[in-house]
Amino acid sequence: MGITASPDNISTPNGLQPVADFSDPLARHAYIVRFNPRPLSVVGQQEISASVYPNPATESFRFSLPGTFHPLLLQIHNTLGQLVQQQYIQNDSEVNTSPFAKGLYYLTLSNENVFQTLKIIIE
Repeated sequence: MGITASPDNISTPNGLQPVADFSDPLARHAYIVRFNPRPLSVVGQQEISASVYPNPATESFRFSLPGTFHPLLLQIHNTLGQLVQQQYIQNDSEVNTSPFAKGLYYLTLSNENVFQTLKIIIE
């Protein structure tokens, strides 16, 4: 990132524009940031129609995976976004829930071609 000098010789990183009123001491450190937001997406991947059962689960849960999308990487996150487990699964794979505390979890299934996020409740 380069540096651009303003009319009052205030140096700013390129892409940032200093505020015009340089007489105010606080304004000397204020900037207008311009950016072009892009949508969040996964290019080239498609969502699958996997299902998890039983939901809510007590001792374990299984997956029903359509087509030939397996093996898939399963990532299990808690509600804080922390990764609590990851493993590769096939159709009808069983996951033991005994290591998990009761609560809501997010299951992300993915490989290089597909993805899906599911929710499961552990009781």
